[in-house]
Amino acid sequence: MEYLPSMGCLIPRVSFQPLKLVQLYTNIELIYIIIYLFLIRYYIYIKIRLIIEHRLSYIKQIWSYINWTIIIFSWIGVGFHFMRQAELKRLGKLFKFSHGYYPINLQFVSYLNNLLTDQLGFCCFFTTIKLLHLLRFNRRFTLLWLTL
Repeated sequence: MEYLPSMGCLIPRVSFQPLKLVQLYTNIELIYIIIYLFLIRYYIYIKIRLIIEHRLSYIKQIWSYINWTIIIFSWIGVGFHFMRQAELKRLGKLFKFSHGYYPINLQFVSYLNNLLTDQLGFCCFFTTIKLLHLLRFNRRFTLLWLTL
């Protein structure tokens, strides 16, 4: 039920949010995750080196802010992923302890899943902008860049 103070009424609302309670990783998925984490660390190393070399001129570039936004959103995503995994592990223990006889509140897991999805969307958005910036020398991509 959702209460709208401006209207003074309750509105019933149902929402279904699918999520996987058991995350099974294959070996190749774990390798991809490890490679992604190393690439983020390497990207941070490169950006810190650029800050040391260029100092004030680095801060004046708008693309440096987009780069750091990508880095920050990547690490936030890693944090949300680990928080979701810890909550899923806690819920699994609770379900095993209760033998499935008591209801389990999945609201926090659903909230973490929504946060992770939104964060990945922002990260993909800024990465797409950076990719279009890198491809600006191609004539067709320049036309796409100008339309955005």
